[in-house]
Amino acid sequence: MKKFKILKLLTILIVIITIQTRTNIVYSGYYDFNLENNDIDLQSQEDKNDFDKLLMILNKYTNIATKTKMNSEFVPGIVTIFSRQEMESRGLVTVKDVLAVVPGIEISMDAVGYRQIIVRGISESLASGNTKIMINNISVNDNISNNAEIIMDMPVENLERIEIIRGPGSALHGEFAYTSVINIITINQENNFFINAGSNNSYSGGCHFFWKSPDEDFRLNMGLVGFKTDGANIKTGQDILYGMGFGDISYAPGLTNEKRNYSSGIMSFAYKNVSFIVHYISANMGSHFNSSYALMPDTGKTVFHKNAIITESKQDFDITPQLHLITKQGWMNVSYKDKNVLLYPPGFAGYYPDGMQATYFTREKRFNLGFDFSYSGLKYHKILFGYSFSDIELSNVYGELNFNPLTFEPLPYVRCFNDEKYDALPVGQKRRLQSAIIQDEYNATKKITCTSDLRFDSYSDAGSTFTPRFAAVYRINSNHIIKSQYASAFRPPSFMEMYLKNTPGLEGNSDIKPSTIDTYELCYIYKNINILGKVTLYHSELDKIIVNENGKYFNSGEANVFGTEIEFNHPLGKMCMLNTNFSILRSEDKKTNETIPGAANFLANAALIFNPKRNISFSILYRHTGKRTRAWNDIREDLSAFNIVDFSVGIYNLGLKGLKIRAGINNLLDNDVRFPAPLSQDQMGNIIFTYPDDFPRPGREFWFKTSYTF
Repeated sequence: MKKFKILKLLTILIVIITIQTRTNIVYSGYYDFNLENNDIDLQSQEDKNDFDKLLMILNKYTNIATKTKMNSEFVPGIVTIFSRQEMESRGLVTVKDVLAVVPGIEISMDAVGYRQIIVRGISESLASGNTKIMINNISVNDNISNNAEIIMDMPVENLERIEIIRGPGSALHGEFAYTSVINIITINQENNFFINAGSNNSYSGGCHFFWKSPDEDFRLNMGLVGFKTDGANIKTGQDILYGMGFGDISYAPGLTNEKRNYSSGIMSFAYKNVSFIVHYISANMGSHFNSSYALMPDTGKTVFHKNAIITESKQDFDITPQLHLITKQGWMNVSYKDKNVLLYPPGFAGYYPDGMQATYFTREKRFNLGFDFSYSGLKYHKILFGYSFSDIELSNVYGELNFNPLTFEPLPYVRCFNDEKYDALPVGQKRRLQSAIIQDEYNATKKITCTSDLRFDSYSDAGSTFTPRFAAVYRINSNHIIKSQYASAFRPPSFMEMYLKNTPGLEGNSDIKPSTIDTYELCYIYKNINILGKVTLYHSELDKIIVNENGKYFNSGEANVFGTEIEFNHPLGKMCMLNTNFSILRSEDKKTNETIPGAANFLANAALIFNPKRNISFSILYRHTGKRTRAWNDIREDLSAFNIVDFSVGIYNLGLKGLKIRAGINNLLDNDVRFPAPLSQDQMGNIIFTYPDDFPRPGREFWFKTSYTF
């Protein structure tokens, strides 16, 4: 606890000192290393190469942390940005692969195949995620269950960059920005197409078209992406039925259904200061280990489906040279369909000759509007004031079952249940959200910037929250930067956590409150023309954690997480670049006095990129995930650590400018990789294993990609 208190005191002290150290220097804007427009005489190719490296290191701008464009190293909080070039040079294939190499982030998976984002040891709950997810600065979080599956299979060829905040982001971004914020920026102002192939009958492809008028007042972007795979042959061990005494009717051990397909379409157009965008995404997957943890036979079809349509219109107004207004209006339609799920096999409990069969459908509609005023007319301050309103509704819910959802009595046929008495979620359930934020960016000196935020969110069904943030960035000189931040965040309970009913083994709780987190961060950054190094210390205090025990959701209590993240990028000679990061954490659930289960206490990533020629690159990517701790009442050994080595090669501009050919091998050494399977209960309330041998994942896989940009 002494370390926690010291970190808090250091954080608070730096913020206080920076506020009190204002000098008489007249300064407006930011300490900016943008050298692109400077008149610099580059005497040799070597000078030019060094200069290009400097620009690459320094000129990563983002508005994810303040809504005002700043160099990513100068913004408050801990921000990581990957450009498409960086993603490709490291041999990364999808968004999932990119997130897996970010310091402090671990990718896991639940029983139905939804990939989970674990940030700084804080794992996702059964019914909701802890990450704010945006595509092109538009939130795509839903209130049904808020999983991250909607972005995981997006190919890097379709992306311009990915921006990630590690740590709370609610002060600026509101709900669900509990442990992190991820912003996916898709391609714009570029024409391209790509085709990919890989192991397990995997294929993907896409194209993007851009056009602008001669005067550049009108701009049009359109893109399509598709992906499908049969998935690897994954063999399970015993499933939950063995613990329930029905192992004789189980399909386990057996092969899981690992099929996936993903499709996405985007169209945006802008005329002067007005823009409109529409985005369609469909993510579908096989049964994997099944939502009931009873292995389902492979039907050759996808079972779990998520579809989303997101639209937004935006208007930018320069009211005066110092006063800027942005207004937004948006609409989102999200649906989940679990189609033809065999919850339990024929003969289950002696009452279900055809097994327990179910199809569940849920649709959410959301309307948003809001505005942001930014004012820069004050001498040392930039002020932001924003307001937003959201109207959210569960517009359609039904189930098609061969059993009565109230009594679980078997039926001789599949019946559609679509009335309030039987619905899994209440049709017409509304949630209205009003939010207001004020932010002050204060340039205390030419080298010190302080950022203060205060946000208020009011829910019609989940109470109200205040989330503050206080941060300071001290740019000692061009090589040394110190950041300090206190930030609070919250995650509202999802509709499933509050209102779920009439489903086997799960029940909502309308009395639960939003989870909250308070995080203290201290970061030191060193960079020069060749080297970039970061050391980040953080301490997080979690409260009102939403958990599920004995089939019901409730607020559990408190937990602490203390950790260190180290990042280091350095060239090795003139043809190699080494990128490394390490994450170490310690957590404690105050209710059990045990480590928070499900997440690794140590993560490491290393990427070695070798460029023997200007148009050829080789990369070796090493990832280590430490052992994952079990729940306090789980008698199994902690889940073993694993190592993954990926290899890739890229050839660029091969006979044609803009042509790229890449190929790679994931999990080159074919190491065993498993994600933790939770505990459950039998009919008498006894603790049993769902899958004693956990969730095994694919071994060695191959991929090949070609793309052309013009």
